[in-house]
Amino acid sequence: MTPIELLPFIVRPANSDEDFAALCDLRAAAYARHDYLPGVADRLLEIDETDLRSTLLVAESKADGAIVGTIRVNSSLRGTTPIPPQMPNVEFEGDSFTYVDRFAAQQGPLADIVALALIKAQWFCAYHEGVDWILAAALPALARRYRTVGLRTLAGAERGRFHIPHLHSKAYEAVGERLAGMPGNLRRAAPFLVPFFLDKDHPDILIDKPALLSEHIAASALQPATQRDSVAA
Repeated sequence: MTPIELLPFIVRPANSDEDFAALCDLRAAAYARHDYLPGVADRLLEIDETDLRSTLLVAESKADGAIVGTIRVNSSLRGTTPIPPQMPNVEFEGDSFTYVDRFAAQQGPLADIVALALIKAQWFCAYHEGVDWILAAALPALARRYRTVGLRTLAGAERGRFHIPHLHSKAYEAVGERLAGMPGNLRRAAPFLVPFFLDKDHPDILIDKPALLSEHIAASALQPATQRDSVAA
C-alpha cells in the first residue's frame, strides 16, 4: 500500500484574482531579495500574457489560507514560452518541453517543503502536458536545488551557464531532463528525497499523479546503479 503523507498546505493551480494578486506579491518580494536588476521585481507585480498561457501553481497554507509558494509552468505545446534565447538548446532542440520559472517560496520553516511540493507538482503538470522535457534556467542556488530533484546541467555554452543581461549580473545555469530520466536521476543525486518524490502519495497536491510517471518510477527502481548513473550523466 502506498504511504500517504499530509502537508500543512495544499498545492493547486491559481484560479482567482485573489490568488493572482497574492502570488504576484510573493514572487516580486522573492526576486527583490535576490539582487535582480532594478525594475525586474516590479514587473512581477502584475499578471502578464505569458502567465495567462501557463499553469500558475500556488501553495496555500491550511492554517490561514495564505499563499506561501508559487511556480509557473510554461508548455511549448501551448505556444511561445519565455525560455531565454541565450539558453543552450543543443539537447532539446525540436522537442516539446515545459519550462518552469518564477519560483518563489515564503521565507520561514516551511520554505523547503513548499519548494519540494511545488517541484513535484510541476512534474505532474509536465506529464499531463505530454511533453518530452522539463527545462529551467536558474541562478546558482536554485539550479543546485533543481539538480537535486532530477534535472541535470545541459550541454552547451560553458557547463550550461549563460547570461541574461537585462535580468541579473550573475550567470544562469541551464538545467533539464527528459521525463523518463528524472526518477533515475533523483535516485542517484538525492536518495533521501526518494520517499517524498517517488514513494509517497500527497493528497494535498491537487493534481492527479500521471500513470506514465508511475511507470517511469517503477522502471527506475529496477535499473542497476550503473545504468541509473548513465541515464543521469
